[in-house]
Amino acid sequence: MRRDELFRDRPYEGRFRFDENTAAVFEDMLLRSVPLYQTMQELTVDLAVRFAKPGTIIYDLGCSKGTLCRLLRQSIPDLSIGIVGVDCSAPMIQGAMDLTPTGEKDNITFLQEDVTQTSFVRAGVIVACLTLQFLSLQEREALVQRIYGCLRPGGAMILFEKTEHEDPLLRQLEVEVYYNLKARNGYSQQEILGKREALKGVLLPLSDEQNQSLLQQAGFSLVSMIFKWMNFSGYLAVKQGDHLWGDGI
Repeated sequence: MRRDELFRDRPYEGRFRFDENTAAVFEDMLLRSVPLYQTMQELTVDLAVRFAKPGTIIYDLGCSKGTLCRLLRQSIPDLSIGIVGVDCSAPMIQGAMDLTPTGEKDNITFLQEDVTQTSFVRAGVIVACLTLQFLSLQEREALVQRIYGCLRPGGAMILFEKTEHEDPLLRQLEVEVYYNLKARNGYSQQEILGKREALKGVLLPLSDEQNQSLLQQAGFSLVSMIFKWMNFSGYLAVKQGDHLWGDGI
C-alpha cells in the first residue's frame, strides 16, 4: 500500500481531484483520514446481506478501487445478486479492475460514469459511502429521490457522510478532534491544512439533521443513524415493503 504524501512537500495545486496521484494512495488515505473506515465497510456488508434479495443488484456509488464490492461479493455467494461499483474516476475504476482477482471479475461489474447519471436496474441495496458530499445539494436531492424510486419495496440505502454540526462551537470541536486524529495517524500540519484548502468548494458537508431530512423527504419510511464519530455519520434508509429484511444470506 503506497503512503499518502500528496500534501507533504508542497501546496496542492488547485482543487482536490480523484486523479492518478490520488488513486495511487487512496487506500492509505482512507485508513488514515477516515475514522473507523473499516468498521463502516463491515457494517455496510452486515446490513447489505440482510436487505439484498435474489435477482436484485447492490450498487456501490463512488466505489473508488472496489474494496467494498469485493467484500460484498465474498459475503454474498448467491450470484443472482449482482454487485455493481460506479465511479466517475477512470484511475479509480482501473484500480478496481486491477485489484479484483481474476476469478471474481465476472461476478462484479465496474462502471465509469457519473453517479448522478447511473440507471439503477433491479436495485435492492444502494450504498453511498462518502460520495454524496461531493455533489451539490440539488444533485443530492435529485439522486436520493431517484434512488428511492428505483429501489424494490423493502430495499435500503446505506449512506455515510462527513458532516458539519449546526452549532458553531460543536462544529469547531469536531474539527479539532478530527485533525488531532489525522495528526496521530502521521499527517503533518502542512498536510492537514493543505488538504483542507484543496477540498474547499469540493466537499460540501451537511448536518445530521439535513442528511436525515434529505432521506425522509425522498419518501423513505424508516431512517436511522447507524454510525457516528464526531463529524462522520452513517444512516440506514428503508423503503416501505412487506418484508424489510431477512435472516441474511
